[in-house]
Amino acid sequence: MPHLAISCIGPFQAALDGEPLTRFHSVKGQCLLAYLALEADELGPRAHPREKLAMLLWPLDNETSARASLRQTLYELRKQLGDSDTSPTPFLLVTRQTVQFNPASDHTLDAADFLAAIRDGKLEGAAALYRGELLAGLSCESEPFEEWLRQSRGRFHNLAVDACFKLTDRALRQGDLAQARTYAQHQLTLEPWREEAHRQLMTALALSGERSAALAQYETCRRILADELGVEPDEETTALFEQIKAGKLRGERSAPLPTSPGFGVSSAERLGEEPPARLASQQTVRHNLPPQPTPFIGRQNDLAQISGRLADPACRLLTIVGPGGMGKTRLAIQAAQAILDFRFGILDAAATPSDTPKSGAPAGPQTPKFEGGVYFVALAGVASADHLVSTIAAALDFTFYGSADPKTQLLDHLRSRSMLLVLDNFEHLLDGAELVSEILGASPASKVLATSREPLNLREEWLHPLAGMSFPLEETSTDPLESYSAVQFFVQCARQMQPGFDLAADATEVVRICRLVEGMPLGIELATTWLKLFPCAQIAREVEQSLDFLATSLRNIPARHRNIRAVFEHSWQLLSEAEQNVLQRLALFHGGFDHTAAQHVAGATFPFLVALAEKSLIQVAPGERYQIHELLRQFAEEKLAEQPQAQVQVQDRHSTYFLTFLNRQEARLKGSEQAAALLAIEADIENIRRAWQWAVTHQKIEEIDRALESLYVFYLIKCWFKEGMMAFEQAATALAMDEPAGKQGVLWGKLLARQASLWSWLGSHVGASSSRASIELLNHQSLTILNQLGAREETGLALSGIGGQLSRVGRFDQVLQMFEQSLAVFTEQSDHWGMSRALHDLGFTCYAAGRYEAAFDYFQRGITICHESGNLKTLGDLLNMVGEVHKVLGAYDAGRQATQKALAARTMIGEKRGIAWSLQLLGELAWLTGDNETAEQRLLESLALFREIEVTTAAAAANILGEVAAGRGDYAQAKAYFHMSITPYLQSDALHSNWLPFVGLAGLAALLIKESQPAPAAELLYHVLYHPAAMHETKERAQRLLADLATTLPPQVMAAAQVRAETQDLSATVAALLAETGEPTAP
Repeated sequence: MPHLAISCIGPFQAALDGEPLTRFHSVKGQCLLAYLALEADELGPRAHPREKLAMLLWPLDNETSARASLRQTLYELRKQLGDSDTSPTPFLLVTRQTVQFNPASDHTLDAADFLAAIRDGKLEGAAALYRGELLAGLSCESEPFEEWLRQSRGRFHNLAVDACFKLTDRALRQGDLAQARTYAQHQLTLEPWREEAHRQLMTALALSGERSAALAQYETCRRILADELGVEPDEETTALFEQIKAGKLRGERSAPLPTSPGFGVSSAERLGEEPPARLASQQTVRHNLPPQPTPFIGRQNDLAQISGRLADPACRLLTIVGPGGMGKTRLAIQAAQAILDFRFGILDAAATPSDTPKSGAPAGPQTPKFEGGVYFVALAGVASADHLVSTIAAALDFTFYGSADPKTQLLDHLRSRSMLLVLDNFEHLLDGAELVSEILGASPASKVLATSREPLNLREEWLHPLAGMSFPLEETSTDPLESYSAVQFFVQCARQMQPGFDLAADATEVVRICRLVEGMPLGIELATTWLKLFPCAQIAREVEQSLDFLATSLRNIPARHRNIRAVFEHSWQLLSEAEQNVLQRLALFHGGFDHTAAQHVAGATFPFLVALAEKSLIQVAPGERYQIHELLRQFAEEKLAEQPQAQVQVQDRHSTYFLTFLNRQEARLKGSEQAAALLAIEADIENIRRAWQWAVTHQKIEEIDRALESLYVFYLIKCWFKEGMMAFEQAATALAMDEPAGKQGVLWGKLLARQASLWSWLGSHVGASSSRASIELLNHQSLTILNQLGAREETGLALSGIGGQLSRVGRFDQVLQMFEQSLAVFTEQSDHWGMSRALHDLGFTCYAAGRYEAAFDYFQRGITICHESGNLKTLGDLLNMVGEVHKVLGAYDAGRQATQKALAARTMIGEKRGIAWSLQLLGELAWLTGDNETAEQRLLESLALFREIEVTTAAAAANILGEVAAGRGDYAQAKAYFHMSITPYLQSDALHSNWLPFVGLAGLAALLIKESQPAPAAELLYHVLYHPAAMHETKERAQRLLADLATTLPPQVMAAAQVRAETQDLSATVAALLAETGEPTAP
């Protein structure tokens, strides 16, 4: 009968007969097994209804889908455990209604052992078992499971803290001060703010004769309480401090304690006292750590965590795992050196989130650690695991004697010693990993710190994954560049090449290089060696183009690190042929991938992904995704390019998979799962871009056609108008035909309509007259092609596009006709997305013409369809227009309510353009009701969003901001906003084709009246009144202002202004007026 060992304290681990279980189909499988095991052992035999488990792990799915997911997860889990219907004693008892962990199965569970030790009063055993929080790092994006996990973690944590408190108290009463200090420190590792533990540690230190350390511990307590809780120590703690300070609590002084792990200023130094000497001066400890040629940069969190784990009695073997070039060796040497210098004197085992660890943690044990020595064992050049014994012996300066077995001699030599062995570069010697286990068994006081590109997979092993150094991820980061360790390291290396290197002068390119190598220290070091010849900008370009650029001729760098290619080649040679094939196929993914895509495109089954992840060649990313370091991806892609036929096949599969994936998202994008579909597509947008490009280049008509609508809707909702327009333009150009025919001809027509649509949405802000004509031409060309080929069902978007262009020049009757035809086409196809868009366009046309009742009717019909289909994009557009109608009719409260609903819908899908419009309208409504402060806040938010997506509709927010500024008498600011609104349309020759600049012109005219310039104001207002592109609402305002002017201006002045408006070009008039009023300061 197999034995199942489950570890839930600390990271989740499970092993069957000693073999780790790693092939979980998803993290939900681990969560399910952990939940069943923990619930069984805590509450006794218990059968869980399937529906409860389904809702525990898949709460957002409907019941049918959740139960199906549970069924699949159970199937995979039982297969891993070796359970079957014929198993005499299976680990899981599964019926059609319930699932239960079998208490009679042959299993062990560390959490059960921990609870038993607490129950039986074996507190030492319980403290030793509690290695970290329950199921550390486990999460499955399920709120019910996370809530259960939070409660369970809290329960176990409290039990562990209470056990350590009782052990400390007992040790103090028995006079075992070393034990008291150990368990007090353990409490503070778990809860740094726990005052009872601080008092216990202060007492133990004082009774040990270490008054300064006890006083320093009070300062540590005070600082932590202030930082974490914002409070001062309580009276009992302060009274103990005063008692120790006065010398009323003291004992015989022990041997001096170490002061600091090398991460900052010691407690004694902070108090102004003379710090005790380092332990190295008290007792010489042998070591062979190689000296390092440069200062150590960054990685302070890693150093603190490594020291903390090696200080933990439960951690005997710690492996730093990461890809080649990540700095594993340097980090291991630095950690060993810090321990050698300072031991565990001031050790913060729980590192802070920043790069600077907390100092001032309790002083460590009196007995020096590793008195047998700290030894570095270089394994990179060891060809076979057969040579491990002799290599370790040589590092220890141990000489074999006689004919006895060398391994036995080595183990005997280590048996009574306390050493720290640093085994560097173990990845190619994994066949000999059992020797490490034998060393730890023979020498209970020794520990091993290993570095490897993959885990040693021993039961004693704890892992410390190592990624790149920190670098700015976003252009908008506000943190100082010097706060990022990758940038610090770049500057250090650069100044070795150029002593006067100035970060400020090359900041953008330095960040670019750090991003290209993803913070890899070796990549940074190799890039900076070229500063003798090239500027940073050229280095960045070369790194983008070729891996071979990352190389150096420095003689004292190990050969395996003289270029990035050699680093990756070493890892490549350690792979099996099957693993090599999978990795090179995975290189076609950009921006990451999930398990399903990996399997379809690269044939990467879950075991392959696990194997590559363990070898640090791919990394597990959030959302059950994987990613490959960009430089390694380039290397693997080059390997694939060496097999052209295979490369074409994989690229074909990649393109087919992602374009099919897009097709499957269409119904979700247009329906109730819009937000989820947008996230799914955006997660793989880099892969989708390349899949689209491949399909266009190779004219894969059917695949492009299947993906087209989803990609169009995605670009539309995300406001990625320019990218979408260019993608469809490229495809339309590639598929253009002299004589349109067949599927290709229909696809060409559809592409033209979508290119035109996104161009129109972009706001025609590039060369408006020519672009307006081009958009109109594209729509007519699309409509002609589709009608010619008998594809009337595809003409809805082109008809809508033609209507949209006509609306810009005020041909409202023709516009309504085109939109009605578009609605009819969509209705015939039962296309709810298209129907709701057409109803929106019809309503907007009526609104622009002042036919508000008809507009409201169209909008309400569209809203009903959107509620039925779940289309949040168009629902937000329609609700916002309902808000506009209410605004014009003076129903401001109703307008605000409708607009807030629109904002909520748009926020749910992250549609920035729509959010900006809703904020603009809310700002305008606040201004109309006299709340100028709220108005300005909303309008500035709107303006920022409009600018972010680069559309000229920023004028909408600028117009009302101008009105707000004018209302408070700040005419200069108002003029600046009106200029901002009008100028882009004037410069792009789009003044005649959009209603927005006319709102700005009316506002500017009102401002001119306030500034006693009525004549030019009257001319502008006549232009607004007569222009077909101006909205009815704007024309009504122009009429009111002209009526007011007529009461103060002579009739002949009004008549002259009217004549000029009728006879002179609007653009020339506006340009001259803006020039006369001067260039205002930008707001």
